[in-house]
Parts: sequence; C-alpha cells; structure tokens
Amino acid sequence: MEKFIRSFLSITLLFLLTSLSVFAQANGTISGRVTYTENRTPLHDAQVQIVQLKLSAKTDDDGNYKFENVPAGRYTIQAQTDGFSASVKTVVITAGANSAVDFSLQIGGVKEQVTVTASGAEQSTFDSFQSVSTLGANEIAQRNSTSIGEVLEREPGVAKRSFGPGTARPVIRGFDGDRVLVLQNGVRVGSIGSGSGDHGEPIDPLSV
Repeated sequence: MEKFIRSFLSITLLFLLTSLSVFAQANGTISGRVTYTENRTPLHDAQVQIVQLKLSAKTDDDGNYKFENVPAGRYTIQAQTDGFSASVKTVVITAGANSAVDFSLQIGGVKEQVTVTASGAEQSTFDSFQSVSTLGANEIAQRNSTSIGEVLEREPGVAKRSFGPGTARPVIRGFDGDRVLVLQNGVRVGSIGSGSGDHGEPIDPLSV
C-alpha cells in the first residue's frame, strides 16, 4: 500500500511539473533596453507598459527591462520617463519566443496639461485605470479660451456655466463651484471659474 501511494504521488508530481513546463513554453518573453537617443545613455527607472495587459515594469540601472510569461498575441508596448517623450511600439509574441523591443527616447518639451479625473487627486494618466481626459498645452493654446470653463466644455461629461464674456466655470456631471476639486501642484485652489484668464495664474498641472 505504501509503495502504491509513493508511486501515485510521483506520477502526480511529474504531471504537475510537465503541465507547468508546457504552460511556460506556451508563453513568451519581452525584454529590451531604454536609452537616450542622442548618446545611447541608458535611462534607468523608466516605465515600460504592455497596454493590453496593463502590466508595467521599471528599467534597471542599465536601462534594461523584462516581462516574462507573456501570452502569445499582438501587443502595444509603451516606454516613458520624466523629461522625455513617450515611445510606442507594436510586437507580436509567439509561444516560447523571446522578443527584444528596444526604445530610444528623445528629450520632450515642458508640458502643461489639464487632467479631468474622478480620483479626487492628481494621478498620472499612464497609471490610471479610470476614464481620464487630458488636455496638453498645445491643445489649450489652440482653443484660445479665456477661462477654465471654456477650456473644458468640450470634454465628456463637462459643461460650462457662463457669467459673461471672459468668465465661465466648469460643470462636471452636474457639479460646479466648490463641489469641483481644483488642485494646482497638489494644493487646493478652489473655484477659478469666475475670473478671466488675464487675472489668473498660468495653468500648471491641474486635476479637476
């Protein structure tokens, strides 16, 4: 009886090890390096994300990153870090294959943006899994609006309440005034919708 139990356990363990091996072979690996375009300097602590799987990894001191056990398929890979423009590539993963995806990032310009989110606090759009709308500095300049209400009125779920030429405040899903949280550099500034653009501070990352 004892011999039978040992044999059964041995067969079970062998089956489990074989299943794990087959599972590992059915997936692939994505690895690569993130560097600065001009001199190929490695960029450490850059964030690399598999968009469809919502998986993220940070580069090490040599700019290297790695994703293991990635299911076979077609994926969008994005790399970014502070002060540099993001880079996006597409890769096709086959079972058991190691795909090398390197990124070369260029220095980006100074960015100012307005972020509309339901989190109640400033959060990177790259990390957020909620519905987020972002307006970059260029788009804000193109809209040529005179108040934050006019800037945001075209965004989903946002309207404006106007108080005459040059003044308007955002109404987000029916809420306005003090019920809309406005942060400047993480500090609550209250409603700035009742003032015209030439009386306010420049828009520096704001979360609404």
